[in-house]
Amino acid sequence: MRRSPTPESQVLHAILDYLAAVRILAFRQNVGIATFGVEGATRHVPYGVLGMADIVAFPKNRPVLWIEVKTAKGIQSDLQKSFQRQVEEYGHEYLIVRSIDDLEAWLNR
Repeated sequence: MRRSPTPESQVLHAILDYLAAVRILAFRQNVGIATFGVEGATRHVPYGVLGMADIVAFPKNRPVLWIEVKTAKGIQSDLQKSFQRQVEEYGHEYLIVRSIDDLEAWLNR
């Protein structure tokens, strides 16, 4: 049985589609642990950085943009706040996006 997408994942995919439509290079960022098993041996391989934003985008003639996707009631974790501080120290932009409107407002400023 296939699960229906969560509200956050629906927004995330809409944002990725929008970025592609307006020709902004962007990548989905995943964080987790992949587990591989071969003949009884299990190996765990971490990927990503805890707290990393959901999407990294490269708008032309603008700083790198890290996008954290949240639902209307979603809040940043402490790790996400730490990640935000780190990327902003490097001159990157960080945006919490709850809808395409949030992203459009940032792009149009």
